[in-house]
Amino acid sequence: MAQDVITCSKGGPERCNGSSGNDRITSSSRSDDIYARAGHDLVDARGGRDLVLGGADGDDPNFGGGLEGGPGNDTVKGQDGDDTVKDEASSDEDRLFGDAGDDFVDGKDGDRRDVLDCGSGRDVFARDNGDEVKKNCERPF
Repeated sequence: MAQDVITCSKGGPERCNGSSGNDRITSSSRSDDIYARAGHDLVDARGGRDLVLGGADGDDPNFGGGLEGGPGNDTVKGQDGDDTVKDEASSDEDRLFGDAGDDFVDGKDGDRRDVLDCGSGRDVFARDNGDEVKKNCERPF
């Protein structure tokens, strides 16, 4: 699946926008706001306190996508479609949202301080003991 490659690297906090197609977005090590928009997008927010918003289509690894917050206290939201929302960096406090669709919300990163909110749909989640899991997260992984 073809992807546009978008790199956010101006050296300071910035807003980085995806396209209406399938994107591969990599942000800086600073705090960034990343708007993936439509398409099956793969986002690696890297470091900093990031905001990552998916778009109208599923951001799922099965279609070349997925939303990763990276190190730092991040907010990652899947939006519409079937999304994979995760933050694999430990020692931070992340807020992970699936929103609409059948999502995989993955907070299993060893830090026990994340909030998982799966949204509507039939969702699967992974967590650490100590993570806060909202009632709308139906199926543990």
